[in-house]
Amino acid sequence: MILVMSRAMKNLGDYLIFERGKALVENVLDDSGFEAGLAYKKLSEQRVKPNEVSLIIVPGGPGISNNLQKTYPFISEAIKNGVPIAFLGVGSNFFPGNSGCWKKAFKGETLDLLGRISKILPIGVRDYITYESLHFNGITNIQMNGCPAWYDLNILKNGGEKSASGVIERIVFTPPANPMYMYQAEELLGHIRRKFPNSSILVSFHRGIDKDSLTSPKEADLNLWFSNRAESLNCEIYDASYSIEKIKKYDAYDLHVGYRVHAHVHFISQRKPSFLVCEDSRGIGMLQSLGGGGVHGWSAKSLKHRRLLSLIRYKSYFLSTRLLVGSSEEICDSFDLFVDSEMLSGFQITERAWNNIVFYYENRMKPFIEDLRQFTK
Repeated sequence: MILVMSRAMKNLGDYLIFERGKALVENVLDDSGFEAGLAYKKLSEQRVKPNEVSLIIVPGGPGISNNLQKTYPFISEAIKNGVPIAFLGVGSNFFPGNSGCWKKAFKGETLDLLGRISKILPIGVRDYITYESLHFNGITNIQMNGCPAWYDLNILKNGGEKSASGVIERIVFTPPANPMYMYQAEELLGHIRRKFPNSSILVSFHRGIDKDSLTSPKEADLNLWFSNRAESLNCEIYDASYSIEKIKKYDAYDLHVGYRVHAHVHFISQRKPSFLVCEDSRGIGMLQSLGGGGVHGWSAKSLKHRRLLSLIRYKSYFLSTRLLVGSSEEICDSFDLFVDSEMLSGFQITERAWNNIVFYYENRMKPFIEDLRQFTK
């Protein structure tokens, strides 16, 4: 039995990672038995017995950190029971995401777990920042596979349709997860409305809008504030949380702009353009490995003030905006340059990113999964 792990609880991106990862595995290892597991639970707490599991597959997510066992509580138990663990395209998360951000040493327990995992299988990663982070810590059995969410098998099989040059009528905008970027995002959304006054704009919240067990009252208040600002710009508000089915609404849209990494990934996987404003290394890593349009949202001052980050990022939005957030004007200028060049060139930036998807699927991800057949029974 193969256990395919999911960390999808609310965020649309997590559902996309799991569903596309599961589809990849089922497509290649089609004669094996599969069971969906919960990545935030121990192996003994899964629906199948530990001795029935021959292989654990973790599709993706930014899980490489000093809290590896906390992020994936099943790992130590799986190693103890001799169950191999396959990371298809795992990522990491550093702030700021500048060059050299990965040069951080892991703790002994995390290094030990990663070392044990990589003795059996290469660790598949989704970006080169994660690759360098592991390599910096002495883990060398690594393979760059890309994120499972890159690979929509239906599109890959028929090649998809190239975006029509010069056509931007419907736009998806995704607000940031980190509240310090909210004012920047508001200014970018206003700029988009002025540039495309007659376009339909969908403002999509991947982690929902309202308060619940996974969204704090403060987060909900910020979401409501942004929703009200978006409505004043004649935008439609969309709660995209809790279900992979919500992403189907994007099919009718021509362009993504915003902060959500997996909205960016999804649009490019459909051969549609996307402009990503990166909140941290997750976004920069995706731009470097996948491509598409984009820019980092933080200021160069972030490096100077990095010792204040733990205090500032969530406790003082006004101070963090002054010290850490980049110029809205520069981001708007970068967006204009991207979208104008795409429309004039026939979306060449998007096509290069799409070609990356095709290359990494045929040469990295598919062979990586095929090699997992040795562990099936």
